[in-house]
Amino acid sequence: MASLFERLFIQHLYTMRDAKEYQRGIARRYAEQAERWAEHLHRSQKEVQEFVTRHKPRVLYILGSGWLLDLPMEFLLQNVPELHLVDIAHPRTIVARYKKHSSVIFDTLDLTGGLLTLLENTRRADVVPTDLLSRILAISSPSFYNQRSASVISLNLLSQLPYPLLNDDTASLLGDDIEQASASLQQKHIEWLHAFQHALMIFDFEEVRNMPHYEAPELVPTVYAPFPHLQNKKEWIWLFDCNGSYIHNMTTHLRVAAGELAPVSA
Repeated sequence: MASLFERLFIQHLYTMRDAKEYQRGIARRYAEQAERWAEHLHRSQKEVQEFVTRHKPRVLYILGSGWLLDLPMEFLLQNVPELHLVDIAHPRTIVARYKKHSSVIFDTLDLTGGLLTLLENTRRADVVPTDLLSRILAISSPSFYNQRSASVISLNLLSQLPYPLLNDDTASLLGDDIEQASASLQQKHIEWLHAFQHALMIFDFEEVRNMPHYEAPELVPTVYAPFPHLQNKKEWIWLFDCNGSYIHNMTTHLRVAAGELAPVSA
C-alpha cells in the first residue's frame, strides 16, 4: 500500500476526489443557471413519471441519481415500493433528506463497471497507452441480482460514462483511441440496460457550441456508440451553459433524447 507521501505526490489518472468534485460542479452550475435548466429538468421528470405510470414497477433503479434534480421524487415515493438510487457517490444532503424513507435504498456503485478503480490505481508515469486502452475495452458493466424483474432509468448518464477519460492529460494519452474507449463504455451500458425488464434512457448526445461572431455553431457529439433504438423517442434542447463558464467565451446547449429502450430483436 502506498505511503501517505506517495499518495500525496503520485499523480493518478482519476480519483474519487475528482468524481465528487465533478458532482459538486453540477450543483454549482445548477445554482447559477436554474431558470435555464428548468425546462430540461421538467421534461426529464415528465418522462420518468410517464414511464413509471406505464409499467408500475415494484423495483426501480435510477442510474446516475446524483442531486435528484431531474426526478419527481414525491411521485416516486408514492408509486414505487422499492426505489434504488445508484451513483458513484451520494450528496450528504440527499442522503439526510431521504434515508428515513423505507422505500429508498442508496446504492454506491461505479456505473462504468470499474473505470474509476482502473484510473485511480494507474499512475500517470506508468501508463502504456495501448495497455490502458485494452484494459478499458475489457471493462464490463456491473450487475444487480434482480435485474430481470426490475425496471431501470439511465438518467442523463450515457454521455458522462467516459468523462474521467476526457480531461486533457488522459485524453492525450489515448490520442485517437479516445473515441473507441468512450464508445465501448457507452455501448456496454446500453447492452446492460437490456437485462432489465423495462429501461428508460434520457441522455444528451450532442453539444451545440455558439461563439460570438460565428455564423454557425460547432456541433460536438457526446455519444460515440451507435445510437440506441428508442420507442416513443423525444428530443429537446437543454440550455446547459449560457454564461461561458463551461467553455470560455461560448454558450453551450445540449441536444437531449429520451425514450424507452426497444427490446432486442430475436
